[in-house]
Amino acid sequence: MGKRNIIIGLIFFITNVINTVAVSQTVNNGQFVIRGSGYDYGSTIELIDGNLLYIGVTTTYGNGGKDILLVKFAQDFSVIWQKTVGTSSDEYVFDRESSFENLDGTIMIVGNTTSGVIGGEDILLLKLDNLGNVLWSKVYGGTNDERGMTIEKCLDGGYIMGGNTYSYPNGNNNIYLVKIDF
Repeated sequence: MGKRNIIIGLIFFITNVINTVAVSQTVNNGQFVIRGSGYDYGSTIELIDGNLLYIGVTTTYGNGGKDILLVKFAQDFSVIWQKTVGTSSDEYVFDRESSFENLDGTIMIVGNTTSGVIGGEDILLLKLDNLGNVLWSKVYGGTNDERGMTIEKCLDGGYIMGGNTYSYPNGNNNIYLVKIDF
């Protein structure tokens, strides 16, 4: 049997800030704009309750560097809440495949952090309540960079995260899958 790579998961404390400075407006034909002066992007998922959740990255709002931007809004684009999740380092997600909503309304988000908890860039896993508050966060990775890109719920009740690693096994860009059982 070959060597097993042990994936380290540490509790990582993330500041969860209610951000009230984002200026949003509805424009013609049902279009919605979040105005910012920095590098801002993301995508939207429809939630079980019928509302929409924008999950993205912002350098305009938050705690410095890149932060995860979350905006929950109704079908008519009225904002229900908006938050940023991050530290003075970079925290970011890639796209809507980076999130999964559970039947209880909690939301799992896989992203990335450069806070150096384990290595250079690590996978950041967040669990949020239906108000966008961070219930817990964990960091996964090795001595080099890892990137989390997708998360899915498994039939056994756990989750599978997909991404890439430069730590295992030889420092090249390798496929990285992490099975999480809670």
